[in-house]
Amino acid sequence: MNKNITLAVDDKILKSAKIYAAEQGTSVSSLVAKYLETLSKPKLSAQEWREKAEKLLADTQAEGGFKGPILKREEVYDERMLP
Repeated sequence: MNKNITLAVDDKILKSAKIYAAEQGTSVSSLVAKYLETLSKPKLSAQEWREKAEKLLADTQAEGGFKGPILKREEVYDERMLP
């Protein structure tokens, strides 16, 4: 069951939030609800994060590894510097 809450927010922030929500095809209420939901989820310990990362790496390697292009550092930074 959902409960209504009242929030005090600066007018400019609310206006920006409404625009963002509209662009995302949702409502400010839904954005706040999803944010609060993420705060209430249990946090992973460092060990759990490590295990999750190791599983992801193992799964990626099992599928033949990374398939994307390997960029040099200079290429990445040059791309950011282009107008």
